[in-house]
Order: sequence, then C-alpha cells, then structure tokens
Amino acid sequence: MVLVFAHSTLLDNARTLFHNNLPQFRRRVIEWADDYAAKHWPPDTPIYLLVAYPQLLTELNDAERLLQLGQR
Repeated sequence: MVLVFAHSTLLDNARTLFHNNLPQFRRRVIEWADDYAAKHWPPDTPIYLLVAYPQLLTELNDAERLLQLGQR
C-alpha cells in the first residue's frame, strides 16, 4: 500500500509525530528494497519502490544506493 499526502502540512505533521521512528522506518524500507533489488526488480515489485524510493534515497543523500539503482 502506498500513502500519498494530499497536503504538505499533513506530511510535515506526520514527520513531526514520527520523528523518533523515522530512522527505523527508513531502514526497513531500504531492507525491503534490497530484497527486491536482489531479485533484479521482478514484475511484482511494489510501485513505491519503482517510483518513490529514489526520492527517499535523495532525501537521505544516499548517492551510493541511487547509483546502484541506475546500474540495475
């Protein structure tokens, strides 16, 4: 399931509310993506990983993982 925030204020409030948990949540998303990457991004790859995951990596300044995405 992919959640999209209709308004930036809602996104800001969610980030504030979950601030202490964000590193753990992001780590889980990266592990989730790593599992699909190891399978060479099969057809059943969740759309989030194909569309929004690169943005998460950009926000985290994770150039290494971004480069790996471009090589697959």
